[in-house]
Amino acid sequence: MYLNHKPCQNHCGQKKASFGKVFDEFRAVLRMYQQGIKNVFLLPMLIDLRVIAFFVITCTAGFTKGQTSKIKDSTRIEVAKPKSGGLDKPIDYKATDSIIFDIKRNKVFLFNQASLHYGDINLTAYYIEVDLKKKEIYAKGGLDSNGKYGFLPILKDGNETYKADSMRYNSGSKKGRVYGLHLVQDEVHIHLTKVLKQSDGSFVGEHGQITTCDADHPHFYFNTSKIKVIPNNKVLFGSANLVVEDVPTPLAVPFGLAPIKKGRRNGILFPAYGYNYANKSFYLQKLGYYTGLGPNADLTLSTDAYLNGDLRAGIASNFIKRYKYRGSINFNASRFGNGTERTSPGFTRNLDFSLGSSFGFDSKYLPGTILNGDIHIQTGNFNRLNSRDLAGFSQNQFNSSINFGHNFLKNKITFNASARHSQNTQTHSFRLELPNVVVGVPRITPFAKNGTSKWYQQIGVGYNMNFSNVLNTIDTILFSSRGRDEFKNLQNGINHSLSTGTTFKLLQGTINVSPTFNYSEKWYFSTIKKSWDTANRREIVTNEQGFYRMQQYNAAATISTNIYGTFQNLNTGKLRAIRHTITPSLSVGYAPEINPEKLGWVRGYFNDTAKTKNLVTYNIFEKGINGYYNQMESGSIGFSISNNLQGKKVVSIDSNGKEKLDKFNIIDALNISGSYNLLADSFNLSDINTTLNTVLLQIFNITASAQFSPYAIDGKGRRLQEYQIKKDYSPLRFVNFNTSLNTQLNPEKFKRNKNGESKELNSKKGTVEELEALRKNNLDYYNFKIPWNINISYILDYNKDNSIRFGTPKLTTHRIAIGGDVNLTTEWKIGYQTGYDLVQKQIVASQFTISRNLHCWQLDFSWVPIGGNKNWVFTLRPKSSLLQDLKLNKRVYNNPALFGAY
Repeated sequence: MYLNHKPCQNHCGQKKASFGKVFDEFRAVLRMYQQGIKNVFLLPMLIDLRVIAFFVITCTAGFTKGQTSKIKDSTRIEVAKPKSGGLDKPIDYKATDSIIFDIKRNKVFLFNQASLHYGDINLTAYYIEVDLKKKEIYAKGGLDSNGKYGFLPILKDGNETYKADSMRYNSGSKKGRVYGLHLVQDEVHIHLTKVLKQSDGSFVGEHGQITTCDADHPHFYFNTSKIKVIPNNKVLFGSANLVVEDVPTPLAVPFGLAPIKKGRRNGILFPAYGYNYANKSFYLQKLGYYTGLGPNADLTLSTDAYLNGDLRAGIASNFIKRYKYRGSINFNASRFGNGTERTSPGFTRNLDFSLGSSFGFDSKYLPGTILNGDIHIQTGNFNRLNSRDLAGFSQNQFNSSINFGHNFLKNKITFNASARHSQNTQTHSFRLELPNVVVGVPRITPFAKNGTSKWYQQIGVGYNMNFSNVLNTIDTILFSSRGRDEFKNLQNGINHSLSTGTTFKLLQGTINVSPTFNYSEKWYFSTIKKSWDTANRREIVTNEQGFYRMQQYNAAATISTNIYGTFQNLNTGKLRAIRHTITPSLSVGYAPEINPEKLGWVRGYFNDTAKTKNLVTYNIFEKGINGYYNQMESGSIGFSISNNLQGKKVVSIDSNGKEKLDKFNIIDALNISGSYNLLADSFNLSDINTTLNTVLLQIFNITASAQFSPYAIDGKGRRLQEYQIKKDYSPLRFVNFNTSLNTQLNPEKFKRNKNGESKELNSKKGTVEELEALRKNNLDYYNFKIPWNINISYILDYNKDNSIRFGTPKLTTHRIAIGGDVNLTTEWKIGYQTGYDLVQKQIVASQFTISRNLHCWQLDFSWVPIGGNKNWVFTLRPKSSLLQDLKLNKRVYNNPALFGAY
C-alpha cells in the first residue's frame, strides 16, 4: 500500500482530538500524498523525541495491524508549521533510494544518503531508522561502489559537528550509544571507539584520541583508554601518551584536562632543537607557555635554554578591544658568556635586552585624535647573540616613535607631539627625541573666492613650528651606570618655517607656472664656548645660556609643460602603439649669502699642543639640534627632463577578430637634471644626474642612476676649472654609476601576468582577518601548492672619480643574491638564501632550510653554514587548521628581537 501525506493542520496539534476523526483525517492525507503532495509531519527522534511521542499518540493511534506503506525512488518531504502546538519549524528529510513507513512496527526507514534537517540540526547518513514506539533513532554508514564502508553519519547541531560509524539515541532516557564517534570542537578533533551519550549531553567513551589534525586517520594524537567529553567545555581523560604517525613516543601524562571552549586555548609551546657555533652549545629554542588573559589579551612566556648555561627569556602579550584599540608588547633579555673559557677567572656573562611594542587607538574611538606608537629598542649585542636567521643577524638599524595628534578650530590648526628614537647597533649611535612638538597651520588661501580662479586668488600660505629636544649619545654609555648623566647633554631648539606660493597656467593651460617663497628661522637657548686648559693641556667646552636666532629665505619659480609623441598603427608582434611623454621643467631661484664668520658665529682659541700655538676655530651652534645656516649667495637656473614611454599591446582576440588592447609601461621614468649658478665665482655648472626606473616584461624591476661632470680633473682626481670638452672634446665626464635589478619568479607570477591577476587565498576555515593577514605577509610562508619560487637581486656600484682620488676599487659593490624555494615532492620543500660577492670573490652569508609538510604539523631544519651566525635548528610544531587547509608552512624566523616573533 503506497501512502502520500500532507500535514494534518486542523487537529494533529490539538490535545483532545477524537480517535475516529484523527484516523479519518490521517487516511485522507495518505490519499492526498498519492496525488503528489509531499508534505508530512515526520518527527525524527534526534530533534525532540517528546514531540514524536505526541505524534504517535495523536496521529497513528487508529492504524490497524498489518498496514505497511512503502515509497520508492527519490523522495523529498517538507513539513509546514501547524497553526497551534506541535513543531515551531518545518522538517525537511530525504533519501536518494527509498523511504519506507512500517506502520505495523511504527518505524520509518530512509535508505542511501539519507538526511534530516530541522532548524540548526542536520543529520546525514547512508541509512537512518526511526522507531516511533521506542522513541529511538538509529543511523549508520554503508558500502560504496568500491565496497568501502562510507557515507558515515554526520550530525551538525549549530556549530557542533559529530561524526561516527553508527549511532543510536533514545529520547526517553536522553541517552545514546555511538560507535566510532568523531567530535569536532573548534579546532580540536576527538575520536572515540565506543561511546555512551549521557542525559546532560556529555560523552563517556573508551579508547579515545585527542588531536588537532582533521584527517580521518590523524597524523598525531594523544592516545587514552578512558575519556569524558563535555561539548564546548572540556575533555577529561586518564593516562595518555603522544603518538606521531602511529609511533608511540615517550611523552606521557598520568591524567589530563583539555579545555575545548571556543577561542584561544592555553598550552605548552613546542620547542625547536639546535646548535649554535658561536657559543658551541646545543639548545632548546622557543620553549614556553601560552595563556589567554580574558577576551582582550593573551600572554606568551618563552625561553632559549643552552646547555652551557647561556639563556634568553622573553614575555609577549597582545591586547585588542574591537573598535577601540589594539597593540602588543614583547620584552626579551639574554645572558651570554663573554667568549672566554668558563674555567677562566675572566669569565662573565653579560646581560642584553630587547623591547618591542606597537599600539594604536581606532580613529572612530577618538575622532580627530591620533594616538599610536611603535617601539624597538635593544642593546648592541642582543641581535648578534640571539638571532638565528640572516635577516635578524644583519639588522642593525632600529627606530621607535610614540605619536599624539589633534586638530583644533575645525582643522585650521594641527598639533602633534611625539617621542622618537633611532639606534644603530653597529656604530652604537643612539638618538633620542623627547619630546618633539609640531604646531602647524595647513595651507590656506586668503584671497580665494568662489567661482573665480585668478592667480593671486590661488596664493597659499602655510606655517609650521617645530620644538625639539634631542639627546645624541652612545648606547653602551646610555645603558650603563653613567646613563643618567647623559641626559644633562639634552639639546633643544625651535625651528619656524613659513612658505607661500601659487600656481597658474599660461597659453591656454599648456604651461604651468609655480612661484614659491620660503622663510625659516631657528631659535636656540644656548651656545657652546671652547677654551684651552693650559695646565691640563685639554679642551674645555661649556654652555652659554641665552636666546639666539638665525634666519634664512629663498625664492624660486618653476615652469613646466608636457610634450606628447605617438606612433600608431604598428604591427610588430603584439605591439600596436607607442606614446612618448616628455616633461621639460625650468626653474629659477635665489638664496642670499649666509656667512657664519661675518655674523659672528665662528670663534676660536689657541692651543699649545705643538711647539707653536695653533688657532682652533669653531661654530657656536655646531651642536645645535637643527644645525646652522652656511651658504654662498646663489642665483641658479635649474633644468630637468622627465620621460615616460608607454605602449599598447594585444591581450586577446574575440571571435570576430577584434583585438583587445592593453596599456603597459616600456620605461616608467627616465630623468635628466642639472643646474647653473649665475652668482658663483667658479664651477657654475652642476653635475648632470640621470635616473632610470622601469619594469621589464612586468617581471624585472630595474633602477639605475649615473652622474656626469662637465669639468675635467687632474691626475690626482682634483676637479679643474676647465670644461671637459676642451680637454678631449667630450661634453661630459663619467663620474659614477649604480644599478639594481630585483625579480620574483614562480608559476603563479606567470599566471598573473597572463590572466591579469593572481589567485587569491581562499579557505572556509579562516576568518576574513586571518586571510587578509596571510595576503599581506605571504612571504612569511612556504606555499606547497607553488612548486618553485626564486628571488634574484643584483647590485652594482661603480665610482671612477673615487678610484682616481682615493685609490679605492672602481667596483665598490658587485653582488648577486639568490633566494627562494623548490618542491622536492608535494610535501618536501627546500628553501635557500645565498649569494656571491664578485668583488671579494667569495660566497656571502647563506641559509638553507628543509621543510616537510605533515598536514597538521610542520617539520623544519634550518642551517647557516658560514659566517658569524653559523648555526642549525631543528623544529617540529603543529599547524592551525587554516594553514592545513591552504597547505602553508610558516617560515623559520628565529629572531626574538623582531616584534611579534612569538
